[in-house]
Amino acid sequence: MSFDNTAILYTEGVAAVIGYEADPVVSVALSNITIINTADGASAEASRIAAEAAAVQSETNAAQTTTDRGVVEVVAAEFGDLGSAMTAITAAVSTTAGNAATTISNAASTAADVVSTHADAASAALAKIAAGFFPLSAAANVPRGISNLVGAITAGSGGTTGNDFALTWSGGNFSVNPTGVFDVAGGIVTAVRITGPGEYIGAAPSAPTPGFGASAGLTGAAVALTVTFLAGSGQSYWALSSDGFYNQLYKNNAGTSLIVAGVTTPTKASIDLNIGNMGVATLGQVPAPTTGAITVGTNWYVIPVAIDVNKVVDILHVSGNAGPVWLYAGTKSGSNFTILRSKRLKMAAGVNALTGVDFSVFAGEYLMVYAPLGLYKTTGLGAGVDYWTATTTAVIPNSAFALTVTTGSRFDVGVTFKSLPLNETTIDHEAALTRQRTLGMLAADVVASTGWSAAVFMCPMAASQVDGFLTSMSVYGTSAGDIMVRIMTRNSDGTFTVTGAIDFSVAAGKVTVTPNLPIAKGQFVCWRHTGTSHYDGSNTGETVSYFNTEPTVNSTRSAAFLANLQFSATVEPTIRGVGTTLTARMVTAEAIGNTSVLGMAAASVAASTAWSGLVWILPKERSPADGFLTSLTLYGTSSGLLTVLIATKNTDGTFTITAQAEINVAAGKVTVAPDLPIAKGQYVCWQHTGVQHYDGAGTGIVTVGYFNAKPTTNTAQSAQLIANLQWSATIEGTYNGLRAVSDRRLNVLEIGPSSTSVLGKAAASVAAASPFSNLYFISPQVAVPYNGFLSSLTVYGTTAGTVTLAILTKNLDGTFTTTATGAFSVGAGKATIVPNLPVIKGQYLCWKHSGSNHYTAATGIPLFYFATQPSVNTPIFSQLLGALEYSATIDGVFKGVSTILSGLTSNANVDWVGLDGDCIGTSLTAGDDWITLVKNGLGLATLVDHGVGGGKMAKWDHPTGGLNYGGEILAAVANINPLSKIVFAEFGVNDWWNGAPLGVPSDRLNTAAGTYYGGMRELYAAIHARAPGAMIVVMADWNTSSNVPPYTQESEDQNTVGRYPWEYQEAMRISAMMNGLLFVPLYMLRGFWTPTEYQDHVHPPVGNPQLRTAKFILNTMRGISPLS
Repeated sequence: MSFDNTAILYTEGVAAVIGYEADPVVSVALSNITIINTADGASAEASRIAAEAAAVQSETNAAQTTTDRGVVEVVAAEFGDLGSAMTAITAAVSTTAGNAATTISNAASTAADVVSTHADAASAALAKIAAGFFPLSAAANVPRGISNLVGAITAGSGGTTGNDFALTWSGGNFSVNPTGVFDVAGGIVTAVRITGPGEYIGAAPSAPTPGFGASAGLTGAAVALTVTFLAGSGQSYWALSSDGFYNQLYKNNAGTSLIVAGVTTPTKASIDLNIGNMGVATLGQVPAPTTGAITVGTNWYVIPVAIDVNKVVDILHVSGNAGPVWLYAGTKSGSNFTILRSKRLKMAAGVNALTGVDFSVFAGEYLMVYAPLGLYKTTGLGAGVDYWTATTTAVIPNSAFALTVTTGSRFDVGVTFKSLPLNETTIDHEAALTRQRTLGMLAADVVASTGWSAAVFMCPMAASQVDGFLTSMSVYGTSAGDIMVRIMTRNSDGTFTVTGAIDFSVAAGKVTVTPNLPIAKGQFVCWRHTGTSHYDGSNTGETVSYFNTEPTVNSTRSAAFLANLQFSATVEPTIRGVGTTLTARMVTAEAIGNTSVLGMAAASVAASTAWSGLVWILPKERSPADGFLTSLTLYGTSSGLLTVLIATKNTDGTFTITAQAEINVAAGKVTVAPDLPIAKGQYVCWQHTGVQHYDGAGTGIVTVGYFNAKPTTNTAQSAQLIANLQWSATIEGTYNGLRAVSDRRLNVLEIGPSSTSVLGKAAASVAAASPFSNLYFISPQVAVPYNGFLSSLTVYGTTAGTVTLAILTKNLDGTFTTTATGAFSVGAGKATIVPNLPVIKGQYLCWKHSGSNHYTAATGIPLFYFATQPSVNTPIFSQLLGALEYSATIDGVFKGVSTILSGLTSNANVDWVGLDGDCIGTSLTAGDDWITLVKNGLGLATLVDHGVGGGKMAKWDHPTGGLNYGGEILAAVANINPLSKIVFAEFGVNDWWNGAPLGVPSDRLNTAAGTYYGGMRELYAAIHARAPGAMIVVMADWNTSSNVPPYTQESEDQNTVGRYPWEYQEAMRISAMMNGLLFVPLYMLRGFWTPTEYQDHVHPPVGNPQLRTAKFILNTMRGISPLS
């Protein structure tokens, strides 16, 4: 990882500056562990660090346990390179959170490597600010226990005198019983103390009953106990994730568990997974030898080892005869093997190492290889080389088939897995591990073969393995023609429904087209090539369905058979839940597509002449680039429904719709945000039921086509005319499928759309109104704004009941098809469910509340509803106006991640998104722009400015200022948010200017005869006490000047006590190292500024200096995660 010529990395518990300027630094991040190797150029600096570390060793040791020092010694002795470091990592991360001061560092005098870790200190800080770590069930219920404030004591009688008798417990439903003690004097109980709260996770706690039998003879004693939350309202706690890879932070929100988005800490399982994925792993025979004899025929070979963690096959090693070879992944139950996904490759005769396979296999699955023309196989090679085979027919099976265990022989096949970026375990495995997924064969392997048919639509029955976009497709055709691409969903009754379509005119031979159509996991790619697609003949390969006529809605396939199609399709996956702000230094503003405007300028759209509210208007202006229709401005006579379409013009002059959005609009001039994908050369088409305005037929020079009925597929326009339409459309261009806005000054990349969107009203506003019927399935006429997941739905019902939910796609004929369902039991009144169902942009939410969902009639937006649960091709029953009491949250997904993922894995810093922070400091902090820039760069929810003009950090007896002079920055600590996760502490210039006594590193006093060193000790302790979960970032000021010409601002300037600025700056670095804090040497920026950028020789003005300050801080923070 590069830190822009200056590498500053301070982990909690240890601080070090590695090199300056030209010293190259390479860093590999592993969760909370960072290993740094410096080149030879850093040796002098590393030696200096080692010497200083030795000088303060006694101070450091005072903060460590004997065990901690032992760990340090082991690491210092053994960490000579990355491989050695990995051996000790697992032990390092398993150190308990109680060792708050534990730090593993190697200040090696050899100066070859400096190895740092802050895993233990981070764990300790997490434990301090949260109530504890709990199982998955705590995600739904705040953990409870017995309060340590006991109630009335029934003293009893006859007891034996003594203190700290242990209470016993019986009954109740606690998973862990409390602990407590009691005292007896004069035969009666005089005190009861709860020493441990116990644990209950659920909705109906029943406290256990305490027993007093430990005091012999005591009878009749009792105590009133109260069940309370282990984390008070507003406090946090950790709950294990469902996959066991991380702990998620939750907050007690008045008795309800509330997730704290973006705040997690990895578990040992996650660390182990990261370590397992670090290197390049292999399985089977690598490389594949050419021994024994070639076996030709009907064997499918399964490597008899289940994959332990999610992996991606990079290279397939295989030896045998030239021909096709398939790689399969599947599950095994007993002797049966079920295929889940496959990839077809091509091997040459002899030994092969087929690269670029990019085939995912997930934990618990098996790999299978099939080569119908023969593989090498040897016999008699001993234990550990068994495999499973299956002999069925001369074709590859499609579902489950039986296996036979074969012993004492080996087939010469192996795989090499990719070395995966280490932080991919924190995002959706299935998307992150796959990057781009290939359906069919590799594009390079598509060649001429045998022509099939120019009339049918072919659909290989290998479904997309991920949600994503069909970004490219390669086929081979006998002659030139049209390729008609369709994305299809297989319905529950076995029929198929088209959800996306686009056509291309292509030349003869091998061609590649770029459909850029959204495709969901489990959907299929279907196409017709009017120039005749090629295949290798029937009865070999994979199952292919085909349609003799074009499939539309609920279409039945004509037949299916086995075939090797000359076809390759690339699906670029989406990633869910990464947050909206990602750091990507490799992408700049110039790389993002431009914005184009169709029609007139939006500001010019105005009232004119009413045209029609019935026709579908299509101006003959094409999109100049691939992108998104981000806004559309129109003028209508009255309010109505605006339906926006994206249209492709076919080679015969007809039009096919590829995307649509429906939006309710007011009368007059309106601007909507359809946010529909549009390809270069496509058209914008719409119907405004409130009557679109134009300047009249025959005016202007723009040709406008229109349709009397809604266009669908291959629809001819009804007529066209010359007209000036009152319209404006904005097309936001894309770059390599990446839709983004970049501020290259701060290297911040925001990937659209935003990560969450709320439909309906805010969840807090959902309340009682009038009950709707409990018989109908209701659907607000509000389309989902983008691809994603329905993460929550809040409704209000008269009584308790069941919310039956359906996700609907609106078909081209106006009917609806359900793509996902769920049923949830809810109580009466306001209820929130967590469906976590996938949704596609343009779909609709629909549900029935058996307890009667509330709404306000005759207001709001149109609601349509169904008499029965919609399934496939279901028409609406009726519609009405109504403000439905509901709130839905859509958690979006991002397109184009494969374009930048490699850059993000080492430079992303999304962990700070949504957290709170504070700044304390001098006038260099107070009101300065860098605070807002850093806040936006890290994605913080807040970064509050507590800067004090003229503020001093230290407090001392000043010859003219009086006793206890200074300390303004320390006083500002009282204003810090106790829940703050990061505190930037900037100071130094005013302390030097006013002659603060410097002192020595061991000073701890900050009053009377206090010193600069002592003041820093007290400041850091005060911040830790105020905000226990905050990371402290110490920022050393640049030099001021003597305020006399020539304003050199040299480090040789002395203050009133004969001290130089660099002495205070160096003291800050040493103190940060001693206290295990992140250190930012802002004084290094002085060399990047011109004299005119100093304003008054101290304060940088707005513009480049402020941007440089922010960038310097952000680059330092890159790769650093919150402590909590």
